[in-house]
Amino acid sequence: MDEPDSPKPRTYPIEIDLPLNIYKGIGKVLSAHAILEQMVSEIVFELMKVDYKAGRTAFPYRAASTQFTLVRSLLRLRKLKPKVNVADLEAQIKDCCTVRDQLAYGVWIRQRGELKLRLTEGTYNTPQGKQFRATMLEARQPPEGYFDANREVILVTAKLVQKLKKEVVASLQTSPR
Repeated sequence: MDEPDSPKPRTYPIEIDLPLNIYKGIGKVLSAHAILEQMVSEIVFELMKVDYKAGRTAFPYRAASTQFTLVRSLLRLRKLKPKVNVADLEAQIKDCCTVRDQLAYGVWIRQRGELKLRLTEGTYNTPQGKQFRATMLEARQPPEGYFDANREVILVTAKLVQKLKKEVVASLQTSPR
């Protein structure tokens, strides 16, 4: 990985074969995120008043965060004001997408004997100030319980989306629009 305090950035080889617990952890997070993505898409279909087949045809795969931006627009269009705080929920969904993207698209390296996930998007703080990961890569070793904790956050977020969907369905049934 690049080292911010070094005049010459250093790179480390990508680990091709990961320990089984890493693969299992990635699978737990990605599977939970697939549930979240499906639930967000279902709200779009409800707000568009289309059946799910038509919705999946009209809106092929999109990240949950992108889909939820559409949800917010459709809620405004339909003048629906759910009890669920959609701004907070959107931020939570974006956080879930960040974790998912890091695990789905990130690569693993061995840095000084430790297995770490290489991060390439966004910024991070260093003693020299804020660094862009695109130019100064960062690698992190996931802490104990990382995969299970993130899976749980994603599933809690999915439950909030499910709660929002119930509100939307109920509102649309009573709304003349």
